[in-house]
Amino acid sequence: MRNRIQRRKRGGTRLNLNYNALFALLVVVAVVVLICVSSVGDFLSEKVFAPIFTALKTEKPKGTPNPSSTQSGAVIDMGGNSEAKVTLKAISCFSLQMGVYSSEDKASVAAGALRTQGAAGYVFLDNGKYRVLAAGYSDEANAKSVKSRLLEDGKDCKIFNFNADEAVFLVTSTNENIKEIETIFETLYTVLDETEKAALSFDKDKKTVDEGKISVSDILAKVKKVSDSLTIPTENETVKRIVDCLNSFSDKLTVLKSSNASDTVDFAAELKYLSLELANLYVALADSLGVG
Repeated sequence: MRNRIQRRKRGGTRLNLNYNALFALLVVVAVVVLICVSSVGDFLSEKVFAPIFTALKTEKPKGTPNPSSTQSGAVIDMGGNSEAKVTLKAISCFSLQMGVYSSEDKASVAAGALRTQGAAGYVFLDNGKYRVLAAGYSDEANAKSVKSRLLEDGKDCKIFNFNADEAVFLVTSTNENIKEIETIFETLYTVLDETEKAALSFDKDKKTVDEGKISVSDILAKVKKVSDSLTIPTENETVKRIVDCLNSFSDKLTVLKSSNASDTVDFAAELKYLSLELANLYVALADSLGVG
């Protein structure tokens, strides 16, 4: 498939600092020992989707706006007596790039091989280059820690980031329509976050395919609750793009919910693929609305 886009605190004693450092070191060692003594599975299932340093740091909120990157989006004028600013939140997808090809056929072969190991095998078309992606993270530190371990394991890997800046739209319409646009934006953002977490949890917690489908069903239910209650007219082209994106999220989740995957490796690949695909759709929406 082709996818397009264009410190520490002062005041503590040295003794306490040493204990903190020792504790962090012991946690890392314990995790490494657990990895070494556990049964060896596919390298991507073990290394890509459960970064070992996650527990040792405070994660920044996903898509934390950078004031310098916040942009003014299009004016959405639907007519009406109310006016309000509506925000499309920023996102970043730090993806593990396992190869770049000039040939779509070669990229597809490489992607297929990754999927047999539980990775996304997502082919991202970028200015004539076919980037083959294994997984995506909203947190760059996680992506970097996994990349380092894959390199140590002899796997060629780089980080490829695609993102959307925060954008603020001035919407003129009824209060009800403005609220629905706000709800759609928030739902898209929330679904991205929950799908990424579901992908990570599926491997880390060694879930079954049925358990994975339950996670997908829960996310889909949130999308359906919003899409089924919409009353906003879509004659406005900008509004139509926004609603179409929400419906695309629903369609992709529905497909995975009905997946014929019979084992965890296949379902893991599909879930990671979905996570990247939804991030791509979000960025594509931002691009179509003039963000970036």
